[in-house]
Amino acid sequence: MPLHFGQGPAAEPIEPINNTVSTNKDQRIVVRIYDDESGVAPSTIILRINSIDYHFGGSDMVFSGETLYYYPQPGNYFTDGEDVDVELVQAKDRAGNDLRGVYRWSFFVDLTPPPNTPNTPNTPNTPNT
Repeated sequence: MPLHFGQGPAAEPIEPINNTVSTNKDQRIVVRIYDDESGVAPSTIILRINSIDYHFGGSDMVFSGETLYYYPQPGNYFTDGEDVDVELVQAKDRAGNDLRGVYRWSFFVDLTPPPNTPNTPNTPNTPNT
């Protein structure tokens, strides 16, 4: 990993990956946020999900090591057919440098199970002889 002196943190979306499908109403969002120089200041992290800003410090966000975890709480679960847009709006390092780069991605939520169709053979049954 190269060093970037005087630059702020960089990030890497981990879960879910851009343009994928989730089958979980409580799909967590995981982002690696790293800064080789002075470290990330967790209190500066803002994650935007479908135009709603979530600030670090609530029960729905945890920062451990270099990883941010967002856990949707009941009442904020994702719904079937929902397109979820995610953006890491802000993260600063301990020296006050802003996030470098723009980090946006999206995923789709599909909670509908496949149809339950009877398992019928294409040919008529033949008795065992």
